[in-house]
Amino acid sequence: MPPYFSVSFVCDKNCITQNTVQNFYQNLIECGCTFKSGYWGFENNTLPQIIEWNQKKLEQNFQLGYTEDHTYDYKQVQFDFHDFSEVRVFIFNMEEKNTFSFELIIPEDDFIRYEYQEEKGKHKIIYLEEKLLLIKDLMEKMWKKSENPFWSVQTGWECSDTATSVEDMQKGIEPLIQPYAIIPSELFHNEWHFPFYKISNNGIMFTDDVTKWKY
Repeated sequence: MPPYFSVSFVCDKNCITQNTVQNFYQNLIECGCTFKSGYWGFENNTLPQIIEWNQKKLEQNFQLGYTEDHTYDYKQVQFDFHDFSEVRVFIFNMEEKNTFSFELIIPEDDFIRYEYQEEKGKHKIIYLEEKLLLIKDLMEKMWKKSENPFWSVQTGWECSDTATSVEDMQKGIEPLIQPYAIIPSELFHNEWHFPFYKISNNGIMFTDDVTKWKY
C-alpha cells in the first residue's frame, strides 16, 4: 500500500443529523468529485447504499473492534477528482471522542513526478505545486458549503502527526498544517506564526510553505 496524503474534515458529534453523511458526499460531488465506487469488497455498492450504511453506523457511534472484520466497519468510497490516480474517503470515529472525521486520502506520489537528468545519470523529483492547490481549493469550497461548519480541516503526509484535537487547539496547540488547515476563528491563537487569511463561514485558512513537501 503506498503512502497517502490526507485531508481530515473534523466534525462535532453534537451536530450529527440524519443527513450528515449524505450532505458530506453530496458537497464533495458539487465541489468537483465524481462518485466512482465503493471499496474493499463493496465496489458494487451504490452511493445511496453506502450513505445509508455509514449514517446508521455514525448514529450508533460505531467503532470497529480490534478483532472484528472490516466488513462491519464504515464503508469507504472511491471518487474521481481531476487526474489523481486514487481518491478515497472513509469515516474515522472513536467512541470516547466528541468528534469524528471524514478522511480523504490520495497517494503521495500523485504530488510529484520524476525527471531523468541524463548528465547526472539520475532522476530529479519535481514537486507538483498545482496539485496541492487543487486540494486547497477543495478544502475552501467544502468549508463554505458546510451547513454545520467543521471543527477543522487539516492536512498531512503519511508520516505526519494526526490532526490536532479541538481541545488541544483551545490550549494553544497549532493545527496540522502540512501544508493547509482551516479552523473557525474562535480557535485562532496569535502565537501561531503561519500565513493565514479569512474565508467565509467564520473560517481561517492557514498555509505552511516551509513543510509543504515534508514526507
